[in-house]
Amino acid sequence: QVIRVNGHDCEALAEALGQAGKTTRPLAVICDTVKGKGVDFMEDDNNWHYRIPKESELCEALKQLDGEK
Repeated sequence: QVIRVNGHDCEALAEALGQAGKTTRPLAVICDTVKGKGVDFMEDDNNWHYRIPKESELCEALKQLDGEK
């Protein structure tokens, strides 16, 4: 059995994982996600797989994730 969910939606993910105990078949959960979701300058930018943010970038990212845009 395969379930595809929005990987940024914790409720949807929990619901999908909850299906594991309700079936005797193997379960695969595919989570669709966006790299850097929620931080405008990081979102969907592959450079952030290896790049370390500067202190100012880190502060800005944390503000955005806290909703202080």
